[in-house]
Amino acid sequence: MSGNPAPLLRVPNEILHTILEHITEPRDYFRLARTCRRLWGHEDPIYMCVVLDARILWANIIGSPGSSVRRWPPRYEPLLYWCLRTRQPVHVVARFVDRYYRVYPETIQGSRTSALRPAVVYAISANHLGALRVMLDMRVIPPLTEMGGQYMSWAVELCDDLVIPRWLVENGVRVTAPHMFALDRRGLAPSPDADWQWFWRHYSSPVATTTGNAGGASNTGGP
Repeated sequence: MSGNPAPLLRVPNEILHTILEHITEPRDYFRLARTCRRLWGHEDPIYMCVVLDARILWANIIGSPGSSVRRWPPRYEPLLYWCLRTRQPVHVVARFVDRYYRVYPETIQGSRTSALRPAVVYAISANHLGALRVMLDMRVIPPLTEMGGQYMSWAVELCDDLVIPRWLVENGVRVTAPHMFALDRRGLAPSPDADWQWFWRHYSSPVATTTGNAGGASNTGGP
C-alpha cells in the first residue's frame, strides 16, 4: 500500500470509514494511517489509536463480570509503551502522551485497579530522558519536588546508563543511601570510580536533610 497510495486517496469517504470501522487493533490503524496521507490529514490517527487501546483494556475484565479490575491482554503492548520503548522523537512522544492523557489518563499516571504502571517508568527503563522531560513539562506526572526521589529510585534500578540519574541530581533530586547502593550493585557507578564519587558528592543523608542541610551544604556522611 505504501508503494501505491492512490487507491485509498480515491475511494469515497463512506467506503474509507467502513474500512476503519472494521479495524480493532491500534497498530493496524496506526500502520494504515502512516501509509495514507488522506487518513492522516482527515482524522486524528493517534487519538483513534488511543481509543482502540482503551477499548481493549476495558474489555479485558479480570474476575467476575462486575469486577472493576482490568489488565492488558498477555503480551499486548499499548502504542504508548511502544513509543517509549523504541525511544520515538520527543514530538511524537508528546502527541501520544497528550492523547492518552485526554482519553485514558490512568495509562499515564498509573492505576492499581488496572495494574498499570506509570508511563514514566517505561520512559526511564528505556533511558528516554526526552520523554521524561516532556511529561514533566506537560505536567501530566508529579514534579520533581514531589516525586524526584521515586524517579531516582526507578532510574538507578532500571536505566542502562547514567544520563537520567545525573539529570535528576542536576535538577535538585537528593541522592540517598539506597540510590548509592543500587548504582554500585548494578555496575552503573561502581565504587570507588569517578562516577560513583560524583554521586557521592551529591549524597544527602536523611539526618542532614531534617537539620536543614538539604540546600546544597556539604554532607556529613555517606551510605
